[in-house]
Amino acid sequence: MYNPPFNEIENASKEELLKIIRKTKVNMSRLINKMEHPNYASKPQKCPSDLTVYKCDKYFLEKAIIHYIAEGGNYKRSKKELNDIKFNEKLSKITKITFLEGEFLGVYNKTVVDLTENGVKFFKGDKDEAFLLETTCEKQDFLTDLAELHIGEWRKSYTTSRFGVYVLDGREWQLKIEYNDGSKKEFYGSNAYPYNFKELTALLRD
Repeated sequence: MYNPPFNEIENASKEELLKIIRKTKVNMSRLINKMEHPNYASKPQKCPSDLTVYKCDKYFLEKAIIHYIAEGGNYKRSKKELNDIKFNEKLSKITKITFLEGEFLGVYNKTVVDLTENGVKFFKGDKDEAFLLETTCEKQDFLTDLAELHIGEWRKSYTTSRFGVYVLDGREWQLKIEYNDGSKKEFYGSNAYPYNFKELTALLRD
């Protein structure tokens, strides 16, 4: 079981809290790079998982920031953090999510999520056509789970070249999120994925 040192922030000074915040963010960044490395899945996994540790650290970080501000600290959020806040603030405006994943040869599986009504509808199929599934869920439940993915912090593009690894074939994926004001956000990957990609596919009923 992994437990961040919450006791350290209870009576810490403003200066001590800032050090804790910086250290935690460095550790989280290292974990993300580790989990997003193309060879990560082939390595033995420990318990608790790196994803569990990351989530605990993220919760701990927010607690430390709250204490820091309460002590008079002026915390300036990073662009990545601000992007996540903005993304989650617009969750209720999402009307459609389209997810494509497949081979470079052009064989793709497609998932479409319709959020125009209170009940979320899921469609599955290939690149050209998708069929309605019997599975549905409440819109607010879906959006709550979507918020916990922190997609706003994701990179727009994921490739193995970031790690000095080059792959000529393999798998590609694309995530498109559409809003009721006509705007959209898109994310793409080629043999590389965000650290919590499996949680996304689970949410999309894959």
